[in-house]
Amino acid sequence: MLTQEDINAIMDRVRAEFVTRSECDSQMETMKESYHGIDVRLAVIENEVSKTTKLQWAVLIAVITAIVGAIMTLILK
Repeated sequence: MLTQEDINAIMDRVRAEFVTRSECDSQMETMKESYHGIDVRLAVIENEVSKTTKLQWAVLIAVITAIVGAIMTLILK
């Protein structure tokens, strides 16, 4: 038969392995705050990448225009 000491030992092991609902909720809130910070930083990075991509396209179009203009100048001479 289980004695009170056995029950206390079992409960101590259970408490060591598992967390209460309130502890779990507080841990999840901490994780959500951490993820929110990461999400904000990712949004900023995506915005900067978008700007850089647009700038690269503008430079590429300018270079292609310059090359086509130089070739047209050589052909029409």
